[in-house]
Amino acid sequence: MGPWLMGAKRGTSGAARGWRARQIREEAKAVPVQHVVLVVGDLLAFLLFGALGRASHGLEVSLGTAVGAASPFALAWLGMGLLLGTLRPERAARPLEAIKWAWLTWGGAWPVGLLLRSWILQRPIVWTFALVVLGTNLVILGLWRAAYGWLAGRQGWARAATAGRPR
Repeated sequence: MGPWLMGAKRGTSGAARGWRARQIREEAKAVPVQHVVLVVGDLLAFLLFGALGRASHGLEVSLGTAVGAASPFALAWLGMGLLLGTLRPERAARPLEAIKWAWLTWGGAWPVGLLLRSWILQRPIVWTFALVVLGTNLVILGLWRAAYGWLAGRQGWARAATAGRPR
């Protein structure tokens, strides 16, 4: 393995290269935790959406009913997030980057979620509902992802999430 793969410059001592390699490995160990935090936060954002939607219609709000209301949209989000790479922590390492990827992903997941919901409930898609779903989730996901990006920057997660990866 050449020194360029370990982040060392020509003429760097073996000890420095070894230290940098250990640092990258340790930073990479933190990435799975960040990944879990990001995905769990996304799912909680959809639970909030489901609870707000049910409450706005005067319907019962419980964990089960919020999950039921949010699940088609959360599934669409997870699928689109996997496809676009939005679920990777480096896509949310900075607030504006996090918002950009959240909005791009939601733009693709939104119609899929509406179709899933329509198919599950055997009801047509009402355009006013569709617009409310679009806007509400843009705000909720954007705020959550921006907060994650801000915290990632302050905690140094952004460096760990992108360690050893080309920009």
